[in-house]
Amino acid sequence: MTRNQDMGRRAAVVLCVTAVLMGPGSPAGASAGTAAAGQSPRADALVYIADLHSDTVSVVDAGSGTVVGSVPVGDGPDSVAVSPDGSRVYVTNSAADTVSVIDARTRKVIDTVAVGDEPSRVTVSPDARNVYVANVGSDDVSVISTRTGAVTDTIRVGRAPWVWR
Repeated sequence: MTRNQDMGRRAAVVLCVTAVLMGPGSPAGASAGTAAAGQSPRADALVYIADLHSDTVSVVDAGSGTVVGSVPVGDGPDSVAVSPDGSRVYVTNSAADTVSVIDARTRKVIDTVAVGDEPSRVTVSPDARNVYVANVGSDDVSVISTRTGAVTDTIRVGRAPWVWR
């Protein structure tokens, strides 16, 4: 892994944690049990962290910093996004070329969607209708419908797309 890739992975974790803690209506994203920007997270706020080398997503209680669960996902989980209502967690599996969809209430994978090569970043549209996945290996973005769970479009975007903010 190059230094830039390592920095990108670390940035993705920070973005995911920020999105989870900031909550609905914030520019960064949302999750169940959230706080407004500049405030402490609610006692029931959860943070989802992709554990690249264990093929899991850790669920962390933001108030206590305690790991409260672990969800097995695909090979090489890399990035996490939470739906605006906090009900779904989307995880890119970079070595499996898939996205795992986790039901946040049950903490179980409810769907696995095949996408492009080496998916590395994921985000959910503000209206929660689509999930966008940057595929570094195939130089495109997969668009997943949250209603059907199917890839509805593939957008060519150029060499090794990354989501930087």
